[in-house]
Amino acid sequence: MPHNIFTRITLPVTMRWKCSCSRLLLAAAAASVSLLGQAPAVDSVVNAVTNDTLLSPGAVAKVSGSFTGKPLVTVGGHSAYIFSSTANQIIIHVPIEVNSGVRELVVASENGIAISSVTLQAFAPGLVSANSSGTGVGSFTDKDGNPINAENPAHREQIITVSATGLGGTTRYLRTGEISADDKPTAIRPTLTVGGQPAQVLFAGFPATRDLALAGTYRITFVVPGNAPIGPDDVVLTIGGANSNTVTLLVTDSGDTVQ
Repeated sequence: MPHNIFTRITLPVTMRWKCSCSRLLLAAAAASVSLLGQAPAVDSVVNAVTNDTLLSPGAVAKVSGSFTGKPLVTVGGHSAYIFSSTANQIIIHVPIEVNSGVRELVVASENGIAISSVTLQAFAPGLVSANSSGTGVGSFTDKDGNPINAENPAHREQIITVSATGLGGTTRYLRTGEISADDKPTAIRPTLTVGGQPAQVLFAGFPATRDLALAGTYRITFVVPGNAPIGPDDVVLTIGGANSNTVTLLVTDSGDTVQ
C-alpha cells in the first residue's frame, strides 16, 4: 500500500517536470528562430547602368530582394565584390573570373541562402545616363570634368568622356573588385557613333583611380564627329558585336578641337 501511495504522488510530479521542460524547449526554439531572422530572397538581378537583364563578367549589377545581416554573393561559384548593401538591394561587381552563360547567383548570410540564376554575355555594354535610368541624356563630361548639358553643350570635334560598364576584359588583368594606379585599355577597342556618325575613340578601359567605388566602371574618351548633326544626338557604343543602350548628347557646331 505505501508503494501505491508513492506511485500516485510520483507520477504527477514527473509529468509536471516533463511539461515544464517541454515549455522551456519550445521557448528556446522560438527565441532561436526570432534571432535567426528572415532568410534572404532574390527578386531580380539587373545591370546597374542600363536597368535591364543584360549582364557580363565584370559588369556592375543590382540585386534586389530582401536581405538581412551581412550578405555574401557568389556568381558561378566566384565571389562578387559588394559595393553596398541595404535591406532591399545589393550592388555588386560581377566576378570577372566567371565564364559567360547561365550561372547560379547565391546570396548567403547568417540567416540562410537565396539561389537565383543570371545569364552572362561576353559583353553587356551600358552607357551611364544623367538620371541613372539608362535612358535619356547621357552622363557626359568635357576635358575639365564639367557635365555636358544645355548650359555647357558639346561641340563638333570636342573631346568628350562618358562612363560605361560591361566592356569585357582589359589588356592587363584586374581581379574582381580591384582598381589600378594606371589606365587599363579594353582588350577589344569599342566603336561609338554620335547621331549615326562614327566617332574617334581615344581611350576605352579602366581609368587610373584610387576610388574602389569605380571598380568595374570603364571610361570612354572620344571626339565628337565633325559631321555630327546639331541638336540632341543618339550615342551608341558597340563592342564584340553587342550594342549598348542609347543615350543622347547635345551637340552644337563649334568649340575645342583635338589637340
